[in-house]
Amino acid sequence: MIGLSAPWVSRRFGSIWAVFWVRLSIAPFYLLLILTPNLWLAIATHLVRQTSISMAWPIDSTFISEVLPPRARANVFGYRSALWNLGWSMASLAGGWIIVKSGYDWTFFSLIAFTAISVIVFVTYYERHPMILAGQIPSALPPRRRLAAAVAAAEAEEIEQDATKEDATPRTRVA
Repeated sequence: MIGLSAPWVSRRFGSIWAVFWVRLSIAPFYLLLILTPNLWLAIATHLVRQTSISMAWPIDSTFISEVLPPRARANVFGYRSALWNLGWSMASLAGGWIIVKSGYDWTFFSLIAFTAISVIVFVTYYERHPMILAGQIPSALPPRRRLAAAVAAAEAEEIEQDATKEDATPRTRVA
């Protein structure tokens, strides 16, 4: 049920920052599990993790489909799904081995660290993406920034039109 709030979260924060906050929402729970492990916290952490995956997947999938050209979408989503499942199975194998050898702390810490790194890379890259800067995907940004991007895109278009008009104006030759 909470996963159905993904569209609201996306509209509220913009899809880029919604992915950031939803995916990073698990970090405090896993940190608490490292510091104070107990069954009820583990259950809550698992529920938060599953909910965050269910919320983030449609938000970032929609965003990715807006960035990609239509002919590339099927391939990209196929690769994404395959790599997700491959990564999930490989991480399960590696995580199981680490848990047996040294306990849960390393797996929880690596989950926090790699989640943080991945969302920081995601936000850093896509906030600088030319389509975002040009205001072509307004849903990617929070409402306040959407307006600024639209104004910047309009100004850039106006400058480009002015430059095109100047290039088309016949010039007189001075001898």
